[in-house]
Amino acid sequence: MTALPVQSGDRVLLCTDGLTGAVPDEQLASFISEQKDVQACAEALGQLALDQGSRDNVSCVVIEVVEG
Repeated sequence: MTALPVQSGDRVLLCTDGLTGAVPDEQLASFISEQKDVQACAEALGQLALDQGSRDNVSCVVIEVVEG
């Protein structure tokens, strides 16, 4: 297992290759940073993949790190 150092405000994307195969990394990073709500962001990422021609299943979770 590998630890991922994070800080408040970071976002982590967990997704299938149905998303990463259809949308370039740079576009994903830009899209995620522009969205305010992580749930809406995840839903919109799925649609973005479909709009860009993904032929695979698309699943994703966007996690935002907040201070506790």
